[in-house]
Amino acid sequence: MYITYDLKELNTELLDVLSKWEGGRNVRNSYNALELAKLYPLWYLQKLKRLPVSVSLKDHLIRERLRKGKVFVSMPKLRYFKKTYYAWLKHLEIPKLNWVLITLTLSRDIPMQDAWANFGSWVSDFLRRFRVYLKKRYGFEQFTYLWVIEAHEDGYPHLHLLVSFPFVRVELIHSWWKDTKEGNPLSAFQGVDVKFIGRDTENIKAYLLKYLVKGHHKYWSFSLNGSKCTVRLSTLFLWYFRVRLFAMSRHLSKGKVSSSQVIIYGFIDISYLYRAYYKSLGIAFSDFYRCFYDCGTLEKDTLLLSLSQTFRNKYS
Repeated sequence: MYITYDLKELNTELLDVLSKWEGGRNVRNSYNALELAKLYPLWYLQKLKRLPVSVSLKDHLIRERLRKGKVFVSMPKLRYFKKTYYAWLKHLEIPKLNWVLITLTLSRDIPMQDAWANFGSWVSDFLRRFRVYLKKRYGFEQFTYLWVIEAHEDGYPHLHLLVSFPFVRVELIHSWWKDTKEGNPLSAFQGVDVKFIGRDTENIKAYLLKYLVKGHHKYWSFSLNGSKCTVRLSTLFLWYFRVRLFAMSRHLSKGKVSSSQVIIYGFIDISYLYRAYYKSLGIAFSDFYRCFYDCGTLEKDTLLLSLSQTFRNKYS
């Protein structure tokens, strides 16, 4: 489901309010969520003007690191190259177990805004019920799973859950898929699908890449025609409610650098990044900008061309 609106009609001052606004999804859902979510394209365009420049704290002295140039720019995620964005999954060590794919959908009686606001909590509660049952029934200490959230064409979210477990009746699985507060089923019985995948770990990775790559580009894409923006309704709610699209068991997670190991040194405009590293390679600014423009495509290149011409005249 797409919507089209004029970016000029939005109140850009609300971007600063949202960036400082603390509150969970329930708080965000209590406001005019759609109008605030429409700020997403403006938020992303502004983000490209302030790329964080960070300094790693792994070395001994900050001055020495700065002198040696050990400063890095936090680049926009290269979602433009969607086929390689999740390449690390190929190296993920997945245990050879009997894997099952569970798909959980939602009843369309649930308002779409409420669906995106609460979907993450519903998934967490479903996994908790699953975990409690397996530990009580079979004494499992670890619950191995990987899940991906995907948006239907009509904008509603659904879940693909890869998990290994002993036989459990589908009726029981359906009973765990319910609203946290009211305890009502989140879908009809037919809304819960269970499919056996097998022990082939490469097949498991193929399933993950299929769902992640298939939806990755469309999740964050929007198009501009002048000041008119066309975007999926699910994209706006994804951003506004800060929905997590992918997760897996802790013991499967790859190691990451914690935020305590990095300090922000400052900010840099994306144009400086282009001049410092890419201009000498003969790459046009419009091509460079498109690669880091993870919101997708533009119906008209007037914005890119004007930016390119501005920087070419000023810095050539």
